[in-house]
Amino acid sequence: MTDGQFSVQDPRIGVEGLNVRIDLEGTRARLSKLEGQINGGTLGGRGSVAYNDGKLQDTDLSIQADELYLDFPAGLKTVSDIKLQLKSVGERLALRGSVLVKEGGFTDDLNFDKGILAAATAPRVST
Repeated sequence: MTDGQFSVQDPRIGVEGLNVRIDLEGTRARLSKLEGQINGGTLGGRGSVAYNDGKLQDTDLSIQADELYLDFPAGLKTVSDIKLQLKSVGERLALRGSVLVKEGGFTDDLNFDKGILAAATAPRVST
């Protein structure tokens, strides 16, 4: 795929300039190219996965996004760097990685009568 695009409404995510190349080699698929822009930042990835006897095998897929802007949940605006890896560990898949929030701010009004703030500020009841 060259210069593709897609979007998700909730949470709001937009990917554009998407360049993807997947090479098929028998039961193995190799992600040899994943590049694009995601929510104002850059997107990249690589890796491979095999499929045999109804199972994923020898999985090693990595994805990263730098300077990714998110407005999720509503009112929380962040810019982050994300690195994720999906890898086979024996018969299981393990997902590991990191999310570095570089900037963030809560832009909605704080309401102490509802939600988590109400629970945190509620008087304690003795039993």
